[in-house]
Amino acid sequence: MQKRRLLWIVVLTAAILVLIPHPAYAYIDPGTTGSIFAMLAPFIAIFLAFLGFLIRPFKRFFASMVARLQGSPGAESVASNEQPASGGSPDDERSREDSSEDLKG
Repeated sequence: MQKRRLLWIVVLTAAILVLIPHPAYAYIDPGTTGSIFAMLAPFIAIFLAFLGFLIRPFKRFFASMVARLQGSPGAESVASNEQPASGGSPDDERSREDSSEDLKG
């Protein structure tokens, strides 16, 4: 019980010290902010790319699970990243119809 009370005192003290405003006797000119951003931008891009590589397998997994639960016929193609067995998108169907009409004259 004593350790828990001590922990709360430490946490509350830290929160109070963080929340009380203190003057920062510093000046950052516009040129410095540009150079700081130029140094941080590659790290931010690398972090976001890494995050995207981590999220992609989970998105694929959940998409295949949802497709299987819904019982859609293309569930296997979603899981393996292949085209559905129907042969393509509706745009392909329209382009085939247009080309057949051109041939008819």
